[in-house]
Amino acid sequence: MPHFGSAVAHARRRRNWSQRKLAMITGLSRSFINDIERGRSTGTLRTWITLARALELSLDEIFLQAEIRHGQAAAAGSRKKGS
Repeated sequence: MPHFGSAVAHARRRRNWSQRKLAMITGLSRSFINDIERGRSTGTLRTWITLARALELSLDEIFLQAEIRHGQAAAAGSRKKGS
């Protein structure tokens, strides 16, 4: 199962933003953003809308990026098993 927080972390890093900066922009706590990025919290739909707006992404883009990243990780894992 993909974890959508990895897409948030990727988008945040592309902008060279710290978790603290994203927290200031969204009004969410830095520790909550950390939990989302690590997959320890899922947040609510409102949380995802807030993050998407701050990162100038649609929810579709966040979820698609999570699916892509999950697929890449799965492929890398299967290559390791095959080695």
